[in-house]
Amino acid sequence: MKYLLITLLAISHPLHTLAQKNDLYADAGLSFARFIPGGSITYNHNLFPFMGLGLGFQGYDFHYTMVNFQFVPALYADLRFKIRPQKISQFIVFLDVGVNMYAHSTCTWQQGDVIYTVRNDNGIYTGPGIGYFLNMTEEGGGIYTTLKLLSNSYKADAYNTVTKEKTIESWGDATLVYSIGFKF
Repeated sequence: MKYLLITLLAISHPLHTLAQKNDLYADAGLSFARFIPGGSITYNHNLFPFMGLGLGFQGYDFHYTMVNFQFVPALYADLRFKIRPQKISQFIVFLDVGVNMYAHSTCTWQQGDVIYTVRNDNGIYTGPGIGYFLNMTEEGGGIYTTLKLLSNSYKADAYNTVTKEKTIESWGDATLVYSIGFKF
């Protein structure tokens, strides 16, 4: 995990010059699904001192029951609220919404009399969360920690082998992620 955090910091450091008046968040964390490390980078523009809107990229593995590990990258829009934005110690609440980018349309499984086949690659990504930020520099940088609920929603074709009925069902996976990072 330390190598992932070092990589995220190395990638995000050149972007720091772009984020002087805005916020750039880089973190690494563990997915509770399998305790495999992942990370995210989010660039926010502060619309108000207490609210930012931005874009980000993240990657975690959050499939509990799959035999093979599947790293799931996502692009998302980020809405972030800062509680006590002028203080050294701040709380944050955020919502990430976007798309997971992975090959999923070849996935087929059977449960009882029903055979399921995923319709499309990718899925809808959501990631609400809460966090704590400690301001450590005059420019507003510092360490933060978050707890977020990542989810992936997708559609699957269902075929009942007994009744020969075809339907479309919604499916999803989710996990909690604990992360530690630095805001530039």
